[in-house]
Amino acid sequence: RKFSLNGELQDFNRFQCYDLFSELLAVGVNPQNEELYLASKFFSDTRVVKLQSDGYADSVFGTKTFQGFRDLVVTTDGKLIVMLYDRLLSFNSDGSPNVSFGNQGVVMGNFYEIYLNKLDELFFLEGKTLKKFQTNGTFDSAFGVNGILTVNFPGADIKV
Repeated sequence: RKFSLNGELQDFNRFQCYDLFSELLAVGVNPQNEELYLASKFFSDTRVVKLQSDGYADSVFGTKTFQGFRDLVVTTDGKLIVMLYDRLLSFNSDGSPNVSFGNQGVVMGNFYEIYLNKLDELFFLEGKTLKKFQTNGTFDSAFGVNGILTVNFPGADIKV
């Protein structure tokens, strides 16, 4: 079963890609159309698939396989951003790279936690450091001091 965006309980027609999932790691919802992005452990890799609002796997998007997966978010315009240990990758809803993001769809760096707010502002946590990026992958140097906010509470990491 699934919930629609207005909170009504609905039935999926069928969940076709159950065999891809041994351990669910992350879920992202496209705010435009109720499509789901699911990330799951698959041996030593992580697979990401997109389910359409009827519960069927999106064959156009296909299955993306990653090593070093950390998390994913979906922007308000339906773009998928995948966070790996050393890079961010952005995809259009059809699965093609979002070349308007960063450098041809890729932003390099060390990323630990990701948060996307309702204004489509990306925040990344790294211990006691909070960094802000725009959803096009550009660093927001107007945030904090040169784009970085550092909190110095002994023994405490930032939590969003």
